[in-house]
Amino acid sequence: MLNRSDEGFALIELIVALLVLTVAILGVAGSASTMSIRANSADLRSQALQAVDDQISRISVDPRYGLMDSLYAGTDTVVAGLPGFSRVTAIDTVRVGLPSGDTIQFRRVKVSVAGPTLPDGVSRSVVLGAP
Repeated sequence: MLNRSDEGFALIELIVALLVLTVAILGVAGSASTMSIRANSADLRSQALQAVDDQISRISVDPRYGLMDSLYAGTDTVVAGLPGFSRVTAIDTVRVGLPSGDTIQFRRVKVSVAGPTLPDGVSRSVVLGAP
């Protein structure tokens, strides 16, 4: 038989248990949300990096070295699979004089992709010489 002082004890235990359970569930939900956001960001970064690599590959295999600037330099506002993103391709021609009097020339190609959900963007650079 319960004493008069023990009558409300089960109700208080139940309320405390529900409070602890609620805090635990909210913690798990917060962790899942954070993990989902990070996974989405990593997926966008991967797609942007693929768009950068595709452009660098396209430039690298094109035999028209002399036309590289006019064909590829500039900004593309349509990037496949990444709506709202833009790809910037910058091509610099570098000429270096050698002690022998000869000059060598090569081109530095930098491709960057950025968008509203990936503000830092991704970029890669490559150096290409005439074939």
